[in-house]
Amino acid sequence: LTTTTAVHDEETRACTPLLRDNDGYLASLCISLFTQSELVLFDPDDGFKILAQTAIPERASLIDPAGGWYTRMDHLGRPIVPTANQEIRAYKAVETDGAYEWTIDEIWDLSMLLPEGISATDVIPDFDGGFWFITGFAHVGHIDGATGEARAIWLHDHGDELIGAAFTVGPEGAYVLTSKAMYMFTLDNCGNPMHRWRWEYGDLENPDLSTPTLHDEGRLVTFSINHGDGTAELVVMQTSADEMSDEERQVCRMPLFTDGKSAIQNTVMAHGRSIVAQNNFGGAFFEVGPFEPGLARVDVREDLSGCDLVWQDDTISSQVPPRLSTGDGHVWLYSYKRGEPEDVHAYYLTALDFETGEVVSEIFVASGKRMDNPMLSVDFLPGGVMVGGVRNGILS
Repeated sequence: LTTTTAVHDEETRACTPLLRDNDGYLASLCISLFTQSELVLFDPDDGFKILAQTAIPERASLIDPAGGWYTRMDHLGRPIVPTANQEIRAYKAVETDGAYEWTIDEIWDLSMLLPEGISATDVIPDFDGGFWFITGFAHVGHIDGATGEARAIWLHDHGDELIGAAFTVGPEGAYVLTSKAMYMFTLDNCGNPMHRWRWEYGDLENPDLSTPTLHDEGRLVTFSINHGDGTAELVVMQTSADEMSDEERQVCRMPLFTDGKSAIQNTVMAHGRSIVAQNNFGGAFFEVGPFEPGLARVDVREDLSGCDLVWQDDTISSQVPPRLSTGDGHVWLYSYKRGEPEDVHAYYLTALDFETGEVVSEIFVASGKRMDNPMLSVDFLPGGVMVGGVRNGILS
């Protein structure tokens, strides 16, 4: 059974990853390209009924990544939203006589910390009650959860740097990928962000990079570099704060998929030392294009001497990051088969065997352009319910 819930009458609105709070409700920031985005609360036990909606501050421009492109949830079940007016907000859903509304539970003002017009683009809770954040112009900051004090540094010692994607946080620190290098950050004794190591990946002009993924209990971090000639590299590195040479830190750097038709733009999926990467070449956000198929599993050797391709599938097209179910051993995808005209594009829930890469299941979900999941996510709720963002709503 396919159920869709619309949040607006605007086709160009997309709901980012669905966040499950402590009461089992789903929170999602439904992004608009042209108007204010809205934070929405859904009830998965009542047909994904909308319980509450609230608009967040409007972005300064269409290309401004501030304003909720990346939204997280903290340990209290609060959506943490970086806004385009130099704030970071923690929202809380409050119920009164059966009616819900969003309230702003906490605000951190960054206007005295960041240059005018620059806001945080991503914020992630750390493991001590605080928050790490970044800006698109290579500011890296941290908020003390107890005092609310925010501190930040600007990465410009090696020339101008930009941050074009999200970042990742582990127990040992934050890992940030810029247009020049990968960094590990920790806090000094005064609570200031400081980089423990910096690894340059080459003199590339405006590289297209994926969000880094931590795995193997935080010992490894993986990301991709996409080149203008249609080639893509998978890079795996050791995260240890110990001093080591750049050659020692790099575990492997290998090309994937077909030269001239390769791009790994979504963050990879990883479990232990196994990585599943997806080909996104030809895809564009909010455009249902003739993108290339491709899904590959790469394993890191136990002695960290390199990486090996385990399997590669060149039949499945998807722009949605894959999910691994360790319970059934399947990699799950929201896949796509292009049709003409647009209203016959078909979407499937596809399962591949994690060990062999064999397609073991393909379930038709829906058709039509509105059912496109524009590089958002697919997740699973208790009871085996699939849920994912589509244009102007969610699908289950």
